[in-house]
Amino acid sequence: MIAGFSRLLDPKASRTWKKQAAAIMRASMGYRRPLAGPLIVTISAVWEHPKATWKKDAPLSWAWAPIDRGDADNIAKAVLDAGNGILWQDDALIVSLHVLKLRCPQGERAHVKITVDREPPVER
Repeated sequence: MIAGFSRLLDPKASRTWKKQAAAIMRASMGYRRPLAGPLIVTISAVWEHPKATWKKDAPLSWAWAPIDRGDADNIAKAVLDAGNGILWQDDALIVSLHVLKLRCPQGERAHVKITVDREPPVER
């Protein structure tokens, strides 16, 4: 609390990641406008496969990430903030959100994959 008001802190590492993510999102959108209307977003946060478990997990190509790797809500918040005004007009337009925490296949690098679909019309 500062002077009786709550203040949210965005750590420097988070701000840096959001700026980098926003730049990549802008490049992927090209000259297209941000999406509007009800949207379905799936975020796959993919961590590198630990070298210590390569032989033990050799048959696995994809596996769930350890549960201690980032909170799903924090991952979502960072991606949604970075995508505002770039991928979508506002993250309030997202009606369905899915967050997956995965390990990538051995030898691949960590990454975040974002899939955005338009909400199908509801039959009445």
